[in-house]
Parts: sequence; structure tokens; C-alpha cells
Amino acid sequence: MKGLSGVVAVLMVICLVIGPLAAPVAAGPPDPTTVLAAVYEHDPTFTAYFSRDDGAWSTESDKLISRFYERRAYHLEVSPKAGIGMSTAGLEVADLVVEVSATQVAGPAESGAGLAFRLQDPDNFYLFVVGDGQFAFYKVVNGTPEELVALTPDDAINGGTGAENRLGVLAVGPLILLFANDEAVAALQDQTFVSGDVGLAVVTDPGPNAEFAFDDLELWDVAQLPADLLAGLAPGKQAAPELTMAVLDEVRAGEPASAATFGRGEGPWSTEEDPQVTCFVERRTYHVLVDAAEVIGISTAGLDIADFYVEGSVMPVDGPVTALGGLVFRYQDSENYYFFGAADGAYLLEKVVDGTTEQLIELAAADAIEAGADAFNRLGIYADGTLLTLVANDTLLTTVDDGTFLHGDIGVAVRTGKDAAEYSFDDIEQWDLLVAAEPEPLAEEQVTEPEPAEPQEEEQVTEPEPAEPQEEEQVTEPEPAEPQEEEQVTEPEPAPAPKVYTVDDFEIEWGPMGVLYEIENPRIEERWLKTQLGQAVEATVLAFSVTAAADITFGVFMAHFYDANGDEVGIFSPVIFEEPPDFAWSPGMKSPAMIILDDEDLETIKRIEIKQFM
Repeated sequence: MKGLSGVVAVLMVICLVIGPLAAPVAAGPPDPTTVLAAVYEHDPTFTAYFSRDDGAWSTESDKLISRFYERRAYHLEVSPKAGIGMSTAGLEVADLVVEVSATQVAGPAESGAGLAFRLQDPDNFYLFVVGDGQFAFYKVVNGTPEELVALTPDDAINGGTGAENRLGVLAVGPLILLFANDEAVAALQDQTFVSGDVGLAVVTDPGPNAEFAFDDLELWDVAQLPADLLAGLAPGKQAAPELTMAVLDEVRAGEPASAATFGRGEGPWSTEEDPQVTCFVERRTYHVLVDAAEVIGISTAGLDIADFYVEGSVMPVDGPVTALGGLVFRYQDSENYYFFGAADGAYLLEKVVDGTTEQLIELAAADAIEAGADAFNRLGIYADGTLLTLVANDTLLTTVDDGTFLHGDIGVAVRTGKDAAEYSFDDIEQWDLLVAAEPEPLAEEQVTEPEPAEPQEEEQVTEPEPAEPQEEEQVTEPEPAEPQEEEQVTEPEPAPAPKVYTVDDFEIEWGPMGVLYEIENPRIEERWLKTQLGQAVEATVLAFSVTAAADITFGVFMAHFYDANGDEVGIFSPVIFEEPPDFAWSPGMKSPAMIILDDEDLETIKRIEIKQFM
């Protein structure tokens, strides 16, 4: 059906720009009565009952999205030209239980109410959408949506105008449970985002504006609940065994989740320089030179990971032997991170919070760490929740319990004393500590599948019987040879040439995008594109160039396709900015852009309409 499937298609992209879907947990969602009952016994960490406008939630509105309080509820009214409208709470939460009630006030029955969480910015978040008796779950990364749970009907969800649904999410580590009206509807694992804001959303379809009223938002920060309340809940993470070198060897026996050998200066590692810190690749190793006193130079891998083991080779190149070289981890920014450093047979562990350094382990000598100007040390960190274990040259040094940072980037660092110093780094390898769950229901199905094997064997026994008739047929086969030659004579008839499309074959409505950007040189092109698996595929695209006409902090747009009767064709396709800015758009910023067209629908498509996703 169209309906909500059309609505949630706003969040769908074709396989050229998305990767594999995250698999739901095979064991299925736990019983909410056992999961949530314990949580409900504790007061929420954050609430929003929307009885009045207390300034906590935005009431800013424009032509596409209206945000307002009415009848002791918070309302979002979204135009179909916007596709989705959202409002956020301004929180930063990692593991959480969050619930909100949503009632459809107006608009197509196929519209959906959404609950966003672990939101980093308008282009990166998870979204749970419910409407018209169905639900779906999405991950949006850098503005590109990915369907993690497909659109699914469920009797627990009410549909139609006036229908009220209570949406709930429980997220603990990589485990995500989805609830509707106190019933579990799905469970899955994904660890792309480990913390962030929460928000309310409305997703709508072509037609009149969609309006939902939200009420009674309650959030429990799992970090504020008793430590054992949800112990063992996450099926993706086994109970941590006592860390030994044998356990560590098991981790390292697997394929690293990420690795950098610096043979060609690969990856996101910086080779830029400034007056104090220079990073470069030389002789197949990565160098950090800090040319200033009492300064730390840091270079990171561009990851955001929670529980992991990382290790790397650290070698002094120049400078005093007392200068520290090592690894940073759970790095948030230049003023918030952990630093494990070693120098001249000693090591330390520091925590930097808002630029202030605290020594969790003061500089201490260790036999496991080599000393001198030519020291070679293989340093490692085993970060499991709040437990941080330091490793040097296959020796466990010590474990510290600190939960200031529970996720972040990894990197290398050099910290100087009174003089400049240079270190080289190599073979930075990182393993996730996530362990896949046992697929119990799938195992049951596999047990039952072999049952029809016996009938198949009986058929195989009888198959040889018609062998003699087959031989007789083979004797007569040469007879129709001449007719076959006659058929081959007719095959070379020339096939009609494929139609070459131009931009004049389509009516293009740029919508809000045409206001926010100047659109130049639209054209139809055939391009070779690479999938995330590295496969080259040929595609027809609508290519063009954009120049920002204003300050733009959002820029996600979807192309809708219509036939001559005005009926929608196929699924939505995202506008892909080929050279997007790192953060927001400023007036005058330029980028080539494209929309991938479905070759099977080209003859049918007459109009392309660009709608703003957020």
C-alpha cells in the first residue's frame, strides 16, 4: 500500500548510497513487563508534561513547520513540502529509557509520529516512527537515512486521526528495544551513535499538513539507575570475563574493526601542520612532531566507539627521553579525552576535562616498558564500560575505574616538557568488544528444515527410471537443426536505440531548495558510481551545481517522482551533495550535486519535485 510506506520512504535511499541493514536481534524483544517494570519504580531523570510553555521546547515556526503549545500538549504541524519536522530537548544522554505519548490531530492517516534519540545534529540520529498501525526504525548518518527495521504492521499500534500511541525506546549500549503502547515491537543492535539528544518528530506524506500532539515525555538516564538494574540485558555484549592475557589474545585473534599501517599515508590521519604540531608519514610510519614546550600534539582516527581494545607501536625519534608518546582514547575534543603516555621506562594515565588535566595514574616506572632513546613500546588500552586497563608489550599494567567518558575517538599523542619532541607510530589496530548474540529462533527453524529431506531422497531414487526415454529423445534431437539455423538468421535484427534523456524531458520543481540555493546547469548524465561494497554501477543522474544563498544549518532534500497523471512513481531519492561543507553552509559556498534516477521508471517520470527533508 502507499500510505505510511510512502511517508517513511522519505527516509529511504537506494542501494547505491547505503550499506547493509543492521540485523534485528534474533532472540526477539524481551517481555516489557520484566524490562520496564524495574525502571518504572524509579523517578524519571527528565520529564516534559507540556502543561505550559516553560521555554524548554522551541516555538519557532516557519511556512513548513509549526511548533506550539495547545491544550496542555506540545504540537508539531508539518507541511508535506518539509517531509519531516523535529524539535529537540537539548540533552546529552547515552543509555536511556524514553517514552512519549503522540496523538494525531490532523492530516493524512498515513502520517507518522517519531521519537528521535542519540541525536548528534540534524544529520545524525536514530528515529522510531509510528503511524497508521505500523512502525519503522531508521538511522540517519550524515544526512543519509538507512532503514534498520522495515515498515511493519503491528496490532499494538493504533491508526487514523485521533489515534493515540505511546512510543518507547530502551537503548543500552548497542541494544535498542522499541515499544508501542507498553508492548515490545522490535529489538536490534547498532552502535553507530552511543549518546546524544532526544527529540520529537512528525513525518508526513503528500496532502494536507500533518499535526501531532505530544505529551508526558519521560526519560530515565540509565547511568543514574542502580548499576545492576539492567545487568545482562544487552544480548550483544557478554558478561566481561576477568581480563587476562589469554582473554586479550582471543580479542586480538579476530579481525580488527579498524587498522592503520601508514604504508601509504592512508585513512583520516592528518598530515597538516601548524606552528606547534606537524604530522606526517615517513618511512611507512606516522610521525607527530611537537615544536613547543609544555604542549600536547594529538592526531585522531575519526571514530566514535564505546567499548574496545586498541594498541599501537610507539617509538621516540627526537627530543628528550622524558617526552611522552602514547595513545588518546574516548576523545571528545581537544579539551576532553584520556591520554595513556609512556617515556623512558615509565607510564601515566591522564584525564582532561574542559581543558583541565587530572592524573588518574601518576608517572610510574614499569619493567614492561622499554627505556632510552631507541625504545620500542607496544601500548594498548582495553576499555570496557568504566573499566580502563592499560597494556604494554603484552603485559597488563593496571586497571582504573572511571566513567567520565564512555565513548569517543582514538588517536596518537606526543606531550613535551621543556623541549620539542618527535615520536613515530605504527600498526594502530582496534577491536570492538561487541559480541554477536546467539540466533536462537533461527536455530529452531534450521532444526525443522531437514524434515522434508526423506521425500527429496525418494524423488532422487525414482529419477533414473526415465533414463531410456531420455536417450530416445537424444536420438531425435539432431532433426530440428535446420529450423534452429533459420531462427538464427532472424536474430541480428537491429534493436531500437535507447532513448537519450535530457533535462527538457522532465518538469523540475526545486521547491525550498531553490530558495536556499542557486541552482545552475541542471543536466541528465550517465555516470559510473561506486557502492559501499566498492562495486561500480552505471546510473542515470540529474546533475547540477548549487551555491548557498543563505546561512543553512540543515540541507537534506528528497526528490519525488510523478507520472503524467500526477501519481507518484517509485521511491524517493536523496539529493547528494558531492562536496558538502564540514559543518553549516555559508552564503556563496558551492558544491556539485546529483539525484540518482531509477532507469526502470525513466519513461514514466514526467515531473521531479524536490522536497525538504529537514
